[in-house]
Amino acid sequence: MRPMVFDLISRGMTPSLFYETDHVIFDDMNDMMIKRMPTTEDVKSHGDAFFYVSGTPSDTKEITSVLVKAGVKPGRFVVEPFSGYE
Repeated sequence: MRPMVFDLISRGMTPSLFYETDHVIFDDMNDMMIKRMPTTEDVKSHGDAFFYVSGTPSDTKEITSVLVKAGVKPGRFVVEPFSGYE
């Protein structure tokens, strides 16, 4: 995730990270982290953004549902669940 974020920044983009935890992994990314699950309104406020979703299977399923409800079309998001953390 970190290299993708800094690549976007180097291209002049301003990424936002919805990050549901009390722990901060990367101090240099703290300013762009929104420490909660995204809502439909959050997704809609990002217009035609591209979404990368990573996390536990249950979290990625929940966030994918939010994206679909917000009208994000397939091809505008990638979902990468990983097991072993639930």
